Amino acid sequence: MTLTDSTETQLAAHLSQFVCSLEFSDLCIRSVNGTELPAHRCIVAVRCSELFDTMSDGVIDTDIETDLLRHVLCYLYTDDAPTMTAEEAPLLANVATDLMLARLERLTARAVRQPMVIQEGLLAADIASLHEEHADVTITLADGTSRKGHAIMLARIRAFRQLFSEERDVAVEDITAKQLDSLWHYAYHGNVVGASLRVLMQLIPWSRATRDTALMNACVRELIRVHINVKTVCDILMSSMAFSLPTVVTHCKQFIKAHEEVRALPSFQQLPEELQQELTPPTVPIKPPTPRDMRERRLKVNLRLLAPAVRAKKDTLRTGGRTQ
Repeated sequence: MTLTDSTETQLAAHLSQFVCSLEFSDLCIRSVNGTELPAHRCIVAVRCSELFDTMSDGVIDTDIETDLLRHVLCYLYTDDAPTMTAEEAPLLANVATDLMLARLERLTARAVRQPMVIQEGLLAADIASLHEEHADVTITLADGTSRKGHAIMLARIRAFRQLFSEERDVAVEDITAKQLDSLWHYAYHGNVVGASLRVLMQLIPWSRATRDTALMNACVRELIRVHINVKTVCDILMSSMAFSLPTVVTHCKQFIKAHEEVRALPSFQQLPEELQQELTPPTVPIKPPTPRDMRERRLKVNLRLLAPAVRAKKDTLRTGGRTQ
Protein backbone atom coordinates (compact mmCIF):
# COMPACT_ATOMS: atom_id res chain seq x y z
CA MET A 1 0.00 0.00 0.00
CA THR A 2 1.33 3.42 -0.99
CA LEU A 3 1.04 5.88 1.86
CA THR A 4 0.52 9.49 0.86
CA ASP A 5 1.44 12.56 2.91
CA SER A 6 -2.27 13.35 3.00
CA THR A 7 -3.08 9.99 4.59
CA GLU A 8 -0.43 10.45 7.26
CA THR A 9 -1.47 14.04 7.97
CA GLN A 10 -5.18 13.27 8.25
CA LEU A 11 -4.56 10.28 10.48
CA ALA A 12 -2.22 12.23 12.74
CA ALA A 13 -4.78 15.04 13.00
CA HIS A 14 -7.45 12.55 14.05
CA LEU A 15 -5.32 10.75 16.63
CA SER A 16 -3.90 13.95 18.09
CA GLN A 17 -7.30 14.55 19.70
CA PHE A 18 -6.77 11.51 21.91
CA VAL A 19 -3.27 12.20 23.24
CA CYS A 20 -3.55 11.88 27.05
CA SER A 21 -7.34 11.92 26.65
CA LEU A 22 -9.73 9.88 28.79
CA GLU A 23 -12.08 9.41 25.82
CA PHE A 24 -12.06 5.69 24.93
CA SER A 25 -8.98 5.24 27.14
CA ASP A 26 -8.31 1.64 28.26
CA LEU A 27 -4.72 2.00 29.47
CA CYS A 28 -2.87 3.96 32.15
CA ILE A 29 0.80 4.87 31.81
CA ARG A 30 2.49 6.02 35.01
CA SER A 31 5.53 8.29 35.01
CA VAL A 32 8.41 8.07 37.46
CA ASN A 33 6.83 11.05 39.24
CA GLY A 34 3.66 9.02 39.82
CA THR A 35 1.54 10.95 37.31
CA GLU A 36 -0.95 8.72 35.47
CA LEU A 37 -1.54 9.48 31.81
CA PRO A 38 -4.50 7.89 29.96
CA ALA A 39 -3.75 6.07 26.71
CA HIS A 40 -5.16 3.49 24.30
CA ARG A 41 -3.89 -0.06 24.12
CA CYS A 42 -4.27 -0.46 20.36
CA ILE A 43 -2.09 2.61 19.66
CA VAL A 44 0.67 1.81 22.16
CA ALA A 45 0.69 -1.86 21.11
CA VAL A 46 1.36 -1.20 17.42
CA ARG A 47 3.55 1.86 17.91
CA CYS A 48 5.86 0.84 20.78
CA SER A 49 6.04 -2.81 21.77
CA GLU A 50 8.88 -2.07 24.21
CA LEU A 51 6.48 0.00 26.27
CA PHE A 52 3.35 -2.10 25.79
CA ASP A 53 5.00 -5.39 26.74
CA THR A 54 5.51 -4.09 30.30
CA MET A 55 1.77 -3.63 30.86
CA SER A 56 0.27 -5.31 33.91
CA ASP A 57 -3.45 -5.15 34.72
CA GLY A 58 -3.98 -2.25 32.36
CA VAL A 59 -1.13 -0.18 33.82
CA ILE A 60 2.35 0.54 32.51
CA ASP A 61 4.90 1.78 35.06
CA THR A 62 7.86 3.68 33.62
CA ASP A 63 10.97 5.44 34.83
CA ILE A 64 10.28 8.36 32.49
CA GLU A 65 9.68 11.89 33.76
CA THR A 66 6.10 13.15 33.21
CA ASP A 67 6.79 15.82 30.55
CA LEU A 68 9.04 13.46 28.58
CA LEU A 69 6.38 10.74 28.79
CA ARG A 70 3.83 13.17 27.36
CA HIS A 71 6.23 13.87 24.48
CA VAL A 72 6.58 10.13 23.82
CA LEU A 73 2.80 9.68 23.73
CA CYS A 74 2.44 12.67 21.43
CA TYR A 75 4.89 11.02 19.04
CA LEU A 76 3.13 7.63 19.23
CA TYR A 77 -0.19 9.22 18.25
CA THR A 78 1.02 11.68 15.61
CA ASP A 79 4.37 10.33 14.34
CA ASP A 80 5.80 13.81 14.66
CA ALA A 81 8.27 15.54 16.96
CA PRO A 82 6.57 17.19 19.95
CA THR A 83 7.32 20.75 20.94
CA MET A 84 10.20 20.62 23.40
CA THR A 85 12.85 22.78 25.02
CA ALA A 86 16.55 22.58 24.18
CA GLU A 87 17.15 21.01 27.59
CA GLU A 88 14.50 18.31 27.00
CA ALA A 89 15.78 17.28 23.55
CA PRO A 90 18.80 15.15 24.63
CA LEU A 91 16.76 13.60 27.45
CA LEU A 92 13.97 12.68 25.05
CA ALA A 93 16.52 11.27 22.61
CA ASN A 94 17.79 8.93 25.36
CA VAL A 95 14.22 7.82 26.12
CA ALA A 96 13.60 7.18 22.41
CA THR A 97 16.74 5.04 22.27
CA ASP A 98 15.63 2.98 25.29
CA LEU A 99 12.18 2.45 23.74
CA MET A 100 13.69 1.63 20.31
CA LEU A 101 11.89 4.53 18.67
CA ALA A 102 14.46 5.34 15.98
CA ARG A 103 12.30 7.87 14.16
CA LEU A 104 11.60 9.82 17.36
CA GLU A 105 15.33 9.84 18.11
CA ARG A 106 16.03 11.37 14.71
CA LEU A 107 13.17 13.85 14.95
CA THR A 108 14.52 14.97 18.31
CA ALA A 109 17.96 15.49 16.81
CA ARG A 110 16.48 17.55 14.00
CA ALA A 111 14.57 19.65 16.53
CA VAL A 112 17.93 20.83 17.91
CA ARG A 113 19.25 21.33 14.37
CA GLN A 114 21.46 18.29 14.17
CA PRO A 115 21.62 17.01 10.56
CA MET A 116 19.91 13.62 10.45
CA VAL A 117 18.21 11.50 7.80
CA ILE A 118 14.58 10.99 8.84
CA GLN A 119 12.94 7.74 7.81
CA GLU A 120 9.48 7.77 6.23
CA GLY A 121 6.54 8.04 8.63
CA LEU A 122 5.01 4.74 9.66
CA LEU A 123 1.87 5.86 11.47
CA ALA A 124 -0.58 4.85 8.74
CA ALA A 125 1.16 1.51 8.18
CA ASP A 126 1.09 0.75 11.91
CA ILE A 127 -2.61 1.58 12.20
CA ALA A 128 -3.43 -0.45 9.08
CA SER A 129 -1.85 -3.47 10.76
CA LEU A 130 -4.51 -3.44 13.48
CA HIS A 131 -7.01 -6.27 13.20
CA GLU A 132 -9.09 -7.50 16.13
CA GLU A 133 -6.24 -7.51 18.61
CA HIS A 134 -6.88 -5.08 21.46
CA ALA A 135 -10.37 -4.43 20.05
CA ASP A 136 -12.60 -2.65 22.55
CA VAL A 137 -15.90 -2.19 20.68
CA THR A 138 -18.37 -4.34 18.74
CA ILE A 139 -20.83 -3.29 16.05
CA THR A 140 -23.80 -5.57 15.29
CA LEU A 141 -25.94 -5.05 12.18
CA ALA A 142 -29.62 -5.80 11.64
CA ASP A 143 -28.79 -9.10 9.88
CA GLY A 144 -26.84 -10.28 12.93
CA THR A 145 -23.41 -9.61 11.45
CA SER A 146 -21.00 -8.33 14.09
CA ARG A 147 -17.52 -6.88 13.89
CA LYS A 148 -14.95 -5.95 16.52
CA GLY A 149 -12.86 -2.82 16.25
CA HIS A 150 -11.11 0.00 18.06
CA ALA A 151 -13.12 2.93 19.35
CA ILE A 152 -10.31 5.43 18.84
CA MET A 153 -10.19 4.60 15.11
CA LEU A 154 -13.92 4.13 14.50
CA ALA A 155 -14.44 7.50 16.18
CA ARG A 156 -13.27 8.91 12.85
CA ILE A 157 -16.90 8.33 11.83
CA ARG A 158 -19.06 10.91 13.57
CA ALA A 159 -22.05 8.63 14.17
CA PHE A 160 -19.89 5.87 15.66
CA ARG A 161 -18.08 8.28 17.97
CA GLN A 162 -21.41 9.33 19.45
CA LEU A 163 -22.51 5.72 19.88
CA PHE A 164 -19.28 4.58 21.56
CA SER A 165 -19.37 7.48 23.99
CA GLU A 166 -22.35 5.75 25.59
CA GLU A 167 -21.55 2.04 25.23
CA ARG A 168 -18.97 -0.23 23.62
CA ASP A 169 -21.26 -2.89 22.13
CA VAL A 170 -23.71 -1.17 19.79
CA ALA A 171 -26.40 -2.22 17.32
CA VAL A 172 -26.61 -0.33 14.02
CA GLU A 173 -29.68 -1.03 11.91
CA ASP A 174 -29.48 1.56 9.13
CA ILE A 175 -26.40 0.26 7.27
CA THR A 176 -25.58 -2.96 5.42
CA ALA A 177 -22.55 -5.22 5.67
CA LYS A 178 -21.08 -3.79 2.45
CA GLN A 179 -21.55 -0.26 3.69
CA LEU A 180 -19.88 -1.23 6.97
CA ASP A 181 -16.90 -2.61 5.03
CA SER A 182 -16.40 0.78 3.37
CA LEU A 183 -16.90 2.64 6.65
CA TRP A 184 -14.32 0.37 8.27
CA HIS A 185 -11.82 1.07 5.52
CA TYR A 186 -12.42 4.79 5.93
CA ALA A 187 -11.91 4.61 9.70
CA TYR A 188 -8.55 2.85 9.43
CA HIS A 189 -7.24 4.22 6.11
CA GLY A 190 -8.90 7.61 5.67
CA ASN A 191 -10.54 6.81 2.32
CA VAL A 192 -13.25 4.64 0.76
CA VAL A 193 -11.12 3.15 -2.01
CA GLY A 194 -12.78 0.04 -3.42
CA ALA A 195 -16.35 1.06 -2.55
CA SER A 196 -18.86 0.23 -5.28
CA LEU A 197 -20.95 2.90 -6.97
CA ARG A 198 -24.04 1.58 -5.21
CA VAL A 199 -22.42 1.78 -1.77
CA LEU A 200 -21.10 5.29 -2.38
CA MET A 201 -24.51 6.54 -3.46
CA GLN A 202 -25.91 5.07 -0.23
CA LEU A 203 -23.19 6.43 2.05
CA ILE A 204 -23.38 9.99 0.72
CA PRO A 205 -26.92 10.68 2.04
CA TRP A 206 -26.10 8.68 5.21
CA SER A 207 -23.03 10.82 5.91
CA ARG A 208 -25.05 13.96 5.25
CA ALA A 209 -27.78 12.81 7.64
CA THR A 210 -25.15 12.19 10.33
CA ARG A 211 -23.43 15.52 9.54
CA ASP A 212 -20.16 13.80 8.73
CA THR A 213 -18.65 16.19 6.20
CA ALA A 214 -15.25 14.47 6.09
CA LEU A 215 -16.81 11.10 5.26
CA MET A 216 -19.07 12.61 2.61
CA ASN A 217 -16.12 14.36 0.97
CA ALA A 218 -14.19 11.07 0.90
CA CYS A 219 -17.14 9.40 -0.84
CA VAL A 220 -17.40 12.24 -3.36
CA ARG A 221 -13.67 12.03 -4.17
CA GLU A 222 -13.91 8.30 -4.81
CA LEU A 223 -17.06 8.74 -6.90
CA ILE A 224 -15.31 11.25 -9.17
CA ARG A 225 -12.02 9.35 -9.25
CA VAL A 226 -13.40 5.95 -10.25
CA HIS A 227 -17.04 5.76 -11.18
CA ILE A 228 -17.85 8.47 -13.72
CA ASN A 229 -17.83 6.88 -17.17
CA VAL A 230 -19.90 6.79 -20.36
CA LYS A 231 -22.44 4.29 -19.00
CA THR A 232 -22.90 5.76 -15.52
CA VAL A 233 -22.46 9.50 -15.93
CA CYS A 234 -26.12 10.38 -16.59
CA ASP A 235 -27.42 8.42 -13.60
CA ILE A 236 -24.71 9.90 -11.36
CA LEU A 237 -25.58 13.37 -12.63
CA MET A 238 -29.25 13.01 -11.69
CA SER A 239 -28.45 11.56 -8.26
CA SER A 240 -25.87 14.28 -7.59
CA MET A 241 -28.38 16.98 -8.46
CA ALA A 242 -30.88 15.36 -6.07
CA PHE A 243 -28.23 15.18 -3.31
CA SER A 244 -27.02 18.75 -4.03
CA LEU A 245 -23.44 17.76 -4.82
CA PRO A 246 -22.24 20.66 -7.02
CA THR A 247 -18.70 19.30 -7.44
CA VAL A 248 -19.97 15.99 -8.83
CA VAL A 249 -22.56 17.76 -10.99
CA THR A 250 -19.84 19.91 -12.56
CA HIS A 251 -17.61 16.88 -13.28
CA CYS A 252 -20.53 14.99 -14.85
CA LYS A 253 -21.49 17.89 -17.10
CA GLN A 254 -17.91 18.38 -18.24
CA PHE A 255 -17.61 14.65 -18.96
CA ILE A 256 -20.80 14.59 -21.06
CA LYS A 257 -19.76 17.63 -23.07
CA ALA A 258 -16.37 16.01 -23.77
CA HIS A 259 -17.83 12.61 -24.79
CA GLU A 260 -20.22 12.87 -27.70
CA GLU A 261 -21.13 9.17 -27.45
CA VAL A 262 -22.97 9.80 -24.17
CA ARG A 263 -25.59 11.84 -25.99
CA ALA A 264 -26.57 8.82 -28.10
CA LEU A 265 -27.45 6.67 -25.08
CA PRO A 266 -31.00 6.14 -23.75
CA SER A 267 -29.89 7.39 -20.33
CA PHE A 268 -29.11 10.79 -21.87
CA GLN A 269 -32.49 10.91 -23.61
CA GLN A 270 -34.13 10.38 -20.22
CA LEU A 271 -32.58 13.55 -18.80
CA PRO A 272 -34.85 16.61 -18.51
CA GLU A 273 -35.12 18.41 -21.84
CA GLU A 274 -33.57 21.60 -20.48
CA LEU A 275 -30.58 19.64 -19.21
CA GLN A 276 -30.17 17.89 -22.56
CA GLN A 277 -30.11 21.25 -24.31
CA GLU A 278 -27.52 22.56 -21.86
CA LEU A 279 -25.26 19.55 -22.45
CA THR A 280 -25.63 19.50 -26.25
CA PRO A 281 -23.13 21.82 -27.96
CA PRO A 282 -24.79 24.21 -30.45
CA THR A 283 -24.51 23.14 -34.06
CA VAL A 284 -22.58 25.45 -36.37
CA PRO A 285 -24.94 26.54 -39.20
CA ILE A 286 -23.74 25.76 -42.73
CA LYS A 287 -23.42 28.99 -44.70
CA PRO A 288 -24.75 28.85 -48.27
CA PRO A 289 -22.06 29.28 -50.94
CA THR A 290 -21.60 32.76 -52.37
CA PRO A 291 -21.57 33.41 -56.16
CA ARG A 292 -17.80 33.69 -56.00
CA ASP A 293 -17.59 30.28 -54.27
CA MET A 294 -19.75 28.77 -57.04
CA ARG A 295 -17.52 30.28 -59.79
CA GLU A 296 -14.40 28.88 -58.11
CA ARG A 297 -15.95 25.41 -57.77
CA ARG A 298 -16.97 25.40 -61.49
CA LEU A 299 -13.46 26.49 -62.48
CA LYS A 300 -11.91 23.66 -60.45
CA VAL A 301 -14.28 21.13 -62.06
CA ASN A 302 -13.50 22.39 -65.55
CA LEU A 303 -9.78 22.23 -64.88
CA ARG A 304 -10.10 18.59 -63.76
CA LEU A 305 -12.09 17.77 -66.91
CA LEU A 306 -9.61 19.51 -69.21
CA ALA A 307 -6.54 18.02 -67.58
CA PRO A 308 -6.42 14.84 -69.76
CA ALA A 309 -6.74 16.88 -72.98
CA VAL A 310 -4.01 19.29 -71.88
CA ARG A 311 -1.67 16.40 -71.07
CA ALA A 312 -2.35 14.84 -74.49
CA LYS A 313 -1.65 18.13 -76.26
CA LYS A 314 1.68 18.45 -74.41
CA ASP A 315 2.64 14.91 -75.35
CA THR A 316 1.86 15.65 -79.02
CA LEU A 317 3.97 18.76 -79.05
CA ARG A 318 6.84 16.93 -77.30
CA THR A 319 6.89 14.11 -79.88
CA GLY A 320 6.41 16.46 -82.86
CA GLY A 321 3.19 14.76 -83.90
CA ARG A 322 4.87 11.42 -84.44
CA THR A 323 2.85 8.34 -83.61
CA GLN A 324 4.27 5.40 -81.71
